[in-house]
Amino acid sequence: MERDATSASLDLTRLRQRFRAGELTAAALVDDVLGRIGAAGDDKVWIARVPEDALRARAASLDALAKHDRRRAEQLPLFGIPFAVKDNIDVAGMSTTAACPDFAYEAAVTAPAVVRLEQAGAILIGKTNLDQFATGLVGCRSPYGVPRNPFDPRFIPGGSSAGSAVAVAAGLVSFALGTDTAITERVVSEVADSFLNFGVVARREAEQQAELATRPDVLATVPYFEADVVDMDGLLRLGAAMWG
Repeated sequence: MERDATSASLDLTRLRQRFRAGELTAAALVDDVLGRIGAAGDDKVWIARVPEDALRARAASLDALAKHDRRRAEQLPLFGIPFAVKDNIDVAGMSTTAACPDFAYEAAVTAPAVVRLEQAGAILIGKTNLDQFATGLVGCRSPYGVPRNPFDPRFIPGGSSAGSAVAVAAGLVSFALGTDTAITERVVSEVADSFLNFGVVARREAEQQAELATRPDVLATVPYFEADVVDMDGLLRLGAAMWG
């Protein structure tokens, strides 16, 4: 597939426009994302990825919906949009590690935040690297390696949601979920902004109960990471509509 399927842009607004104009399919976008991930190489962003056949099946089901019930497809605000989640957020059938291999378990239930995004039409690409147990500010405390700063590998990515931040900044997904244990999401955003406009904006959003490996007994704040302020505004409005 040609690399310019999305003209090198994964911003939400543009993708939604192209989907609605019939210029782009979910299958083509998934192929493009997989090409981006392959080109990025060993960037230490991912702890686990959704199998490629499952991604293509998900995309095919969305494209079939668009073909047979266009109105319904257009009602999905995140139709075909690729996203990632930090690997302390549960996704049924996938391992949750919190960046600690000895702690890893297979999740039986998907976190509500992820469920609602998928119900809105988004496509989960995979689970991202983090400071172990989400207790770090630099993104360097993981046995899975340090996610590579896409603008200058000499610098840290920030943490603890390093993989989610880098996945967005590197243009591998349109948005990603992290977790805000203390001030970590604001730290990774501030560090990012200091590096040639790293392009990651984090906002505290959607304080709903989520299946989190590190703190399963509390209400967790699950922030979004986005590369575009307009898109972030759209995500915040969507979150308000989905969670009330």
